Amino acid sequence: MIKALLFDLDDTLLGNNLETFVPAYFHALIQEFGLGAEAGRFATELTKGTRAMIANNDPTHMLRAVFTDQFFPAMGWDANTWSPRFDEFYRTRFPQLQRLTARWPAARAVMAWAFASGYQVVIATGPLLPREAIRARLRWAGIEDFPYARLTHIDNTRFAKPNPEYFTEILAALDLRPEAALVIGNDWADDIAPAAAAGLPQFWIAAARSAPPDSDQPNRLHPVGIGELEVFLEWAKSALPTFNPPPPPSPTLPYQLTGNLAAILSVLENLPAPMWTWRPAEGERKKVGVSVREYASMEW
Repeated sequence: MIKALLFDLDDTLLGNNLETFVPAYFHALIQEFGLGAEAGRFATELTKGTRAMIANNDPTHMLRAVFTDQFFPAMGWDANTWSPRFDEFYRTRFPQLQRLTARWPAARAVMAWAFASGYQVVIATGPLLPREAIRARLRWAGIEDFPYARLTHIDNTRFAKPNPEYFTEILAALDLRPEAALVIGNDWADDIAPAAAAGLPQFWIAAARSAPPDSDQPNRLHPVGIGELEVFLEWAKSALPTFNPPPPPSPTLPYQLTGNLAAILSVLENLPAPMWTWRPAEGERKKVGVSVREYASMEW
């Protein structure tokens, strides 16, 4: 049965035309840093850094590290000096971009139902920005105050959409199998196709009677539903309690293994130093069945 709901954010829970939003976001950054003649190079290198994160297939690198290694040397900037300035931008100026977005009342109704129904809820948005920017967009959508199981962002994620490993990394972090999570998103290439490749069922947020882009293909994908967010809510209330996920369309094991490795590395990175040398005391029976994550949360 479905235990977790993985929601895209932009144009799924929040009205946000990225063709309008992204140029305004770049312009706000350029103004914040007063770049002047450097504006063109800044925009070019920022785009390259973003593309490097999207293309990353190395589970040993967090997305912030991928961006840092690409962007700051290309600009000739010291990362230790400039990274805090980016963080300040997201705290102060980024929230002004709310004017370009639209709040959808159905988003709060969906969240209220999902949490009341006992589902784990993940905000599975493109993890190319820091947590503060994700939280800001949740505020714009009117849904920041829910206890999400996970928000994907640049500091806790090693893969980005449209890589299927983006979804299997989330599953591994929540200790779930693909058939236990449903992806809800509006973008066929970023949400539906990679989720299907990873073995997760999908609900496509789109206008009624929308035709999937691959509808003329013999091996076309089959979302479990198609419709606006309000349609999803009505479908989920009636169908999810007894929902039996369809079989995945392709082998998913390679994606799952890579996603598992990424999640394990995230845990190991944050282990306190004493854990690496801890041993049971003389005569003490060794603990059995305690996970790495449980040890990581212990007091040392």
